[in-house]
Amino acid sequence: MASSSTSAATNLQQDLWLRRYTLVRALFSIVWVAAAVVIGSKSPAIAAVLLVLYPAWDAAANWVDANASGGLQANRTQRINVWASGLTTLAVCLALTAGMNAVLGVFGVWAIASGLMQLGTALRRWKSQGGQWVMVLSGAQSALAGGFFIAQAQKADVPSIVNVAGYAGVGALYFLISGIWLSVSLSRRGKQAAA
Repeated sequence: MASSSTSAATNLQQDLWLRRYTLVRALFSIVWVAAAVVIGSKSPAIAAVLLVLYPAWDAAANWVDANASGGLQANRTQRINVWASGLTTLAVCLALTAGMNAVLGVFGVWAIASGLMQLGTALRRWKSQGGQWVMVLSGAQSALAGGFFIAQAQKADVPSIVNVAGYAGVGALYFLISGIWLSVSLSRRGKQAAA
């Protein structure tokens, strides 16, 4: 009996963490998209900073989430995602010297890798944490978007930060839905416990 109550308390604590985490990720992405569209689309220097910041933020966010969820050793997909996003940050710095087509190609490879790792993380959490169906969809969509970015990077048209902003906006929506889903689930659980 004590074991099941300990397990329920751990799941509740993890759901509370994931709600906060997903809502913070959604907020960051919303602010990033607004900055990309309003400022980055007009200033190449600001666009460059934002393009480097996005995968760096993903690396940091995955690192924090993994550490709050048992550590990097217990969360292999997130450990890989931290490395992939960190390396992508460096690759974007290098790609910026070659132009936006190269940057979009790097984002494409990263979107596939990080999307598959996010999908793996969500599937691992599926049984114990709420809102993971949204993260499964987000991971799959990210991988598909990555293929689209790679194809787009091969074209003669020069892309802009707005291309990446659309991808980040969809990601923000997924994180927001997951956070809302967890909030509703936690609220229902609290009402059931009080009844």
